[in-house]
Amino acid sequence: MASLDEQLQHYFSQVKKKVPNKAQQQVITKAGADQLRDSYFQATKSKHYRYGRNTSHVKHLADAVVADDHDVDGYATGSSTVGFEKDPINHARIALFLNNGTVHIKGDHFIDTAIQSSKDKVLAAEYAKYKALTGGDPH
Repeated sequence: MASLDEQLQHYFSQVKKKVPNKAQQQVITKAGADQLRDSYFQATKSKHYRYGRNTSHVKHLADAVVADDHDVDGYATGSSTVGFEKDPINHARIALFLNNGTVHIKGDHFIDTAIQSSKDKVLAAEYAKYKALTGGDPH
């Protein structure tokens, strides 16, 4: 029979296999971010897309949705971000006005709705990537 110390070491090694490192976290959260990006795109396109608009200088808002495997400051922390491009104009600012509204625009909360409706897909994508990288169930 193994000593308590050996049993604890074995348990610790099993648990350690299930905790993703920073590089794995980056891959896992990027899978979720890609799902959320797709939801942002669909919501933006269905609510705020003007067909036939000249896009030679500025993209449609829906076409400016991006997902990145870095945090908002550009650091590789294991987090991923989803948002709108800033160049050549700040699409995120426009999306904020359309989502929340202004004195002159009634907000339709399309981003909030996209986040709520995609939670299950985001978690499923992250879980699938987690299983692929760590080999199993977190429990």
